[in-house]
Amino acid sequence: CSEKFVFGELVDQILLTAKATAEKKEQSLINETGSRIVLETDRQMLLSVVANLVQNAIKYSRNGGKITVHAKVMGDSLEFKVADECGGIKPVILKNLFSPFVSGEKNKGGLGLGLTIVERAVSLLQGKVSIENQPGTGCVFVVKIPRTLSGGRKKLVSGSDSVQPRRKK
Repeated sequence: CSEKFVFGELVDQILLTAKATAEKKEQSLINETGSRIVLETDRQMLLSVVANLVQNAIKYSRNGGKITVHAKVMGDSLEFKVADECGGIKPVILKNLFSPFVSGEKNKGGLGLGLTIVERAVSLLQGKVSIENQPGTGCVFVVKIPRTLSGGRKKLVSGSDSVQPRRKK
């Protein structure tokens, strides 16, 4: 359900929750979203998107690296970016990155569902997600959503609009 909130406060909450994990790798978490961007959208769905992107950034970034969340308003849309220092993604992995059960590296653990959930949740928020690969440096995940969710979100049903990933056969 749609509610009004400040995006920067949501990001603060996520970064505070992720702080202990990042500190174990001596990583910096930086919120560059500003304090004035007000959204009227599904807060829990957006929280899931940002939290998954931040957790991935922590997991794949180098020790001592920096994870930054940027945001800007573009007309009726919000564009936010989660930048990491993972060193970039190999092209063979990049092409299937949003597919279920695909992981950036075999030794990092997890189910390989985080980015699938991100992509489906962003779609339900009537937005788009993309990745800017910066080989040798890192990745920037770019999410663009409307600042106001029009007509509510899509129904959570099975099929192509489901948030639940489907296994490949």
